[in-house]
Amino acid sequence: MKHILDYFSLLLLFFSLGCDDSKQEKPLDDRKVYVCESAMSFRYHLNPECPGLKQCIHDISEISESSAKRQGRMFCGRETDYSAYE
Repeated sequence: MKHILDYFSLLLLFFSLGCDDSKQEKPLDDRKVYVCESAMSFRYHLNPECPGLKQCIHDISEISESSAKRQGRMFCGRETDYSAYE
C-alpha cells in the first residue's frame, strides 16, 4: 500500500510542476497584428513595416489576430516567416 501512495505522490508532483501558467505562450490568435483602416483593405500583417502595409494611405491600427479574422481579413502573403515577428 505504501508503494501505491508513493506512486500517486510522484504523479501529483510531476503534474503540478508542469502547470506553470506563466510560461505558457499566448495562442496565435491573441497576438497583435496590424491592419490598414481602408474600406478596401482585407489583409492583416504581423509587422508594421511590411511592404504590403506600407502602401496604406489610411490609418494603421493594431488589433488582435482573432479580431482581424472576425473582420474577414486574411494573412498577408508577403510575410512568410512567422517567427521573425513573434
